[in-house]
Amino acid sequence: MTNRVDTFSVQSPEHYNWAGENSSENKYSISTVYSKKFSPKNTVDLGFSFDHYQVNYADSQYYKTAYRHFTDGGSSFNLIRAFAQWQHKFNDKWISYVGGNYLLFQLNNTYSVDPRFGLEWKLASQQSLNLGFGLQSQTQPRMMYYVQTPLPDGNYLLTNKQMGLSKNRQLVLGYNYLITEYLRIKAETYYQSLYDIPVSTEIPQYSILNEGTEFFIERQDSLVNEGTGSNYGLELTLEKFFHKNYFFLVTASLFESQYKGFDKVERSTSFNGNYVFNAVGGYELSIGKLKQRALLFGLRFTWAGGRPYVPYDQEETLKQGEVVYDWDRAYEERYDDYVRGSFRFGIRRNEKKFSSEFVFDLQYRANYTYVYLYRIDVTSGAIYQSFRMGFYPNATIRIQF
Repeated sequence: MTNRVDTFSVQSPEHYNWAGENSSENKYSISTVYSKKFSPKNTVDLGFSFDHYQVNYADSQYYKTAYRHFTDGGSSFNLIRAFAQWQHKFNDKWISYVGGNYLLFQLNNTYSVDPRFGLEWKLASQQSLNLGFGLQSQTQPRMMYYVQTPLPDGNYLLTNKQMGLSKNRQLVLGYNYLITEYLRIKAETYYQSLYDIPVSTEIPQYSILNEGTEFFIERQDSLVNEGTGSNYGLELTLEKFFHKNYFFLVTASLFESQYKGFDKVERSTSFNGNYVFNAVGGYELSIGKLKQRALLFGLRFTWAGGRPYVPYDQEETLKQGEVVYDWDRAYEERYDDYVRGSFRFGIRRNEKKFSSEFVFDLQYRANYTYVYLYRIDVTSGAIYQSFRMGFYPNATIRIQF
């Protein structure tokens, strides 16, 4: 990925290169899965994957009187993962799953062994309960291991390279009911306890858990695995499988997402919108003498709660002439709710050896993207909210052989 950002301002009317990046990632993977059914009651699954990365990161930004090089280097490393699972059927109603995952991150030789356990109870021929518990470990965003800390002599130090894995304990309880052959309802509740999360000693309200909601990942250095977090919620699903020319899927999610930074104060994460509602449906009308063509119609709707964010410090921004965030009020304010609706229509033609499909998708998106949503004018302190691509039409041509 290569990009360059130039800019000018009232203070500096001549445009100049404000920021730039020239980064690359190459990944080579091999994986295999082996499954063996030893008896009608016992099945074992084994899996292994090997990923080899070749990465190079270089990005900088003009800060006050000089360029700050956030990353400037790379290397090669391997990520090795393996899993094993044993499925045992006690009888027609009870099934258990016992297993574990192994992960080795060879960039800094961190590893984990994570056990998993699951239990399924068939209440009746069309109803079941499932319970699951397990540990899960994951690496950090790869670029974050190469973030540099500037030293007084002008050199840099890789203070993130020894970051450990993030850990998660999770418990899941689910219910599944096949009301009819074509209609299903599902309910699932969950709890996740996150620990060993990288946080910042310099900005004690920061946590890497909040990365991923914005276009740009903050290059925070000197991170330590001393943060925690929690997620819990309820998910409901009503699904009508395709039958008699139509289908629909409705989902609702209610949740809470919290974290603690280096200061040990509990706050909402940047993902904590509290609720998401989705609905999608479609209808096909066969036409033509041989019913080889079909008119396609579809509707989709999304409504999600507004995300929390870190507000600007208007007073300090004006004083310093650059963007300053008010970390003391981190994630106390929220954006407006996100709403999107779309209408889809098109035509499909089925031939003996292939099928072709031509579809229009007309979308309306309120608060389409937060990349352009929230900005501050460093000369006046005025905060602007802008919305891009509210109406977004597109067309798709698909040919399948």
